Amino acid sequence: MTLHLSRSELLSSSALSSPPPTMRALRDAIAQARDIPPEKLRAIVADLDRFLELSPASAAVRPHGACLRPLFGKLHPATTGLSPKRIANIIAHVRAALKWSYATWPRASRFPQMRPEWTRLKSLLLPRSKLAMWLSRLTHWANLNSIDPAEIDADVFARFAEHLDQTAAVKSPIKSARQIARHWNMAAEMVPGWPQTRLPLPSTRTTTRAAAKEDLSHSMAADLAAYLRSMQGENKSASQPKRRNYRAAEARLTSPKEEPYIYSITTIRQREQILRRAIGLAALERGCRVVDLSGLADLVAPGMPGAILERYEEELGMPDDPPASIRLMSLTLFVMARRYLNSSESTMLGLRNIIGVAGPERFGMTEKNRSKLKSLTRRQYELLFRLPSSLLSRAIANIKNGKGTVSDLVNAQTAVAIAILLHAPIRGANLASIRLGYELDLPAETGAEAWLRFSFDQVKNRIALEFPLPPDVAALIRAYVREVMPEFNRSGFTSAVFPGLKHETKGVSHLGGQIASRITEAVGIRLNQHLFRHLLAYIYLARNPGKYDVIKHLLGHKSVETTKKYYCGAEGETAIRDVSKEIAGMKIEFGLDPRNMSKLGK
Repeated sequence: MTLHLSRSELLSSSALSSPPPTMRALRDAIAQARDIPPEKLRAIVADLDRFLELSPASAAVRPHGACLRPLFGKLHPATTGLSPKRIANIIAHVRAALKWSYATWPRASRFPQMRPEWTRLKSLLLPRSKLAMWLSRLTHWANLNSIDPAEIDADVFARFAEHLDQTAAVKSPIKSARQIARHWNMAAEMVPGWPQTRLPLPSTRTTTRAAAKEDLSHSMAADLAAYLRSMQGENKSASQPKRRNYRAAEARLTSPKEEPYIYSITTIRQREQILRRAIGLAALERGCRVVDLSGLADLVAPGMPGAILERYEEELGMPDDPPASIRLMSLTLFVMARRYLNSSESTMLGLRNIIGVAGPERFGMTEKNRSKLKSLTRRQYELLFRLPSSLLSRAIANIKNGKGTVSDLVNAQTAVAIAILLHAPIRGANLASIRLGYELDLPAETGAEAWLRFSFDQVKNRIALEFPLPPDVAALIRAYVREVMPEFNRSGFTSAVFPGLKHETKGVSHLGGQIASRITEAVGIRLNQHLFRHLLAYIYLARNPGKYDVIKHLLGHKSVETTKKYYCGAEGETAIRDVSKEIAGMKIEFGLDPRNMSKLGK
């Protein structure tokens, strides 16, 4: 028979005189409680056990809502096999256990009794307002550390920001600190009686950032601009940058294996940012101003490239493994020295050695994405494939009933985007730019395929892409065009499949965020739009090992070697399972049961 204790007996017991440090300890403590009705106690303990089973990591987590909230978000019908109502009941009983803990041991709550000074100050704010919400963490921290409102200043806030960075369960401590400081300053301006101390906004920038264009010397700015023009295929000595200079191209010295390469606008902007950061680091190394550097040759002077990368690594916090950005900066310096400065062989050899120290080139999916794709269950695949039709049908039903909202329009857009990505894994920029009658050829007859076409100049690696969309996807898009697109409040007709509120087409990141959020809500795992490229390659290669040529055409790679670099090994699990099947066949021949080797076959 289980011995149940009252709250006073719990507090007087030496073994239970302190609040439980973990969720496992809280479960053991509340199981002995006598101040909870027996039926309710049994339900709470059973659901605590179920929560610890579904989320094993929670056993060692501190019993507080802020620490458990991320784990609550991972409980999803697709991953747990439970209904949404059952999951909600489990979370409700876990929170009931937390409230019981706070009442039994007030110190178990992160927020103890407020001091009169802070109680008076908080009464000046409207309950549940944005000011009250954002300032709550700061006020409770100051109350816990016996800091009065009048003592809040820049130094105290710096201590709070450090505490936020080290202990708080927030995704981005520095951004949260900025928001808290901003709302404190708003309260000082808007709320009568609030302390008038203004808090500085913590900077999200690193100590050494890219040198500003206006800080560059005239010669450095001209040198950098000329190099960037050369990346567009224009020689640095050309008097008219927009005109093709065939004579200069003929006279350009290249090695037999090197061909003049034209970079995309996105890559050129990225390399400009990297070089301006290298300029700032070089100025720090020399102990001079940015304006004192005369040209790009100063970045590859003897001893300077290594010093730039060492300072950059210090700026990144001295990680154990060199991050990809270190190698990218070393490659940027190497290509600039070879392509533009025509540096000596000794300089190029030194830069090549630095690239080797910066770590090997990394290909393929990250381990995070690989494990995410492997964790997808059959049920999650089913939910993903059903998601476009369910989103669109609900949106159309609401619109026809006169209950349509902006959310229905967004859901309809997301449905079409996911349906397209499941058959045409294009990049985000191409997805957002689709127009009826241009990139998308949508036939009017039922049962016909639709075609998605992109010319070479629309694609990142300048390879034309064509994708046939099956009849079910074409029917879904026709329903979207007929029922939903007229609802977009725009003047005149727009051919954009994904129109935005401010622009003709929706932004790439905006559309991508909508796709990821809807998939997370329906499937229980976050899949961004670019991950669909990995997903389709993973699905096909797992069922057709070694057929990289198909994936090459699907993803629009220039060479099958590129496909192998990224997806070689994706079919490894299938190969191992095939070997396991052969071993299972041999076990049967020897009279063993492959399902249970402890039993002999007949």
